[in-house]
Amino acid sequence: METAPVDKNEPCENVNADEIEPRSVDDYDTEDETEAEEEDVWHEVPVVPEKPVMVFGREVNAVLFEMCMGLLAYAVICQAVIPWFTPNALSFSLGLWLGIITAYAYLFHIWWSIGRYIYMGAAAAIMARKQMALRYLVIIVILVTTAIIATLLFLGTALGLFGIKTAALMQPLVRKLRTRNEVAAPEANEMT
Repeated sequence: METAPVDKNEPCENVNADEIEPRSVDDYDTEDETEAEEEDVWHEVPVVPEKPVMVFGREVNAVLFEMCMGLLAYAVICQAVIPWFTPNALSFSLGLWLGIITAYAYLFHIWWSIGRYIYMGAAAAIMARKQMALRYLVIIVILVTTAIIATLLFLGTALGLFGIKTAALMQPLVRKLRTRNEVAAPEANEMT
């Protein structure tokens, strides 16, 4: 059966289903794929289940814990270094810790929202958007309020809120530090 060539720029709805010839698996060139598979040597790494993170006797989400630890490290570094270079260290420090507390509330609210809406289906998207809008509204109100009160208070609060981004970037490092003694190579266990 001979068919007319189909223009790639032509809309799909103009293509007749009878004009499309089915192709078998044998029609595709798999030599390059098999050569690539032979060149790449994959070693199976056994999955070691993580120990749960316990805080005050309760199990908590590991990623949330790691992000909170990263945010705390960020806050301590900012508090130790930046106030030395500001004319009003007290105003800046109050703003910084207000931003850090708001960032913690933001992280916990995201964790709560995801845990609540992940299994709800289509209605979850609408509820998640409402919760996201609520988070942004709270952050805007806090930033506008601190900007009206004092400039350094605003800058400290904004820097504290940026800690969320830093905590997200630091999370893999915190996880590596937290689990460095938990994961042992299987070969080392077999030899002993």
